[in-house]
Amino acid sequence: MTDYGNGEGSDEWEMAAEEEEEARKRDCTREWEEAAEAVVYDSCTWPPPVVAVRGPGNSGKSAFSRLLLNTLVGR
Repeated sequence: MTDYGNGEGSDEWEMAAEEEEEARKRDCTREWEEAAEAVVYDSCTWPPPVVAVRGPGNSGKSAFSRLLLNTLVGR
């Protein structure tokens, strides 16, 4: 726990930061699901789509790739 001088309010600040992080994760997951659905929609075409997933380290490339694969397998 971080102490911000008088020690009051730090729990509320940490809870607010956790809620903000959860909201950001939900938004990111929603965006990923929409992107995966767009690829699945395009996978009905010939030739099938080729997908490249790129980004900085720890940005979720592997997690998105798993989501995409599971979405494609489920179709």
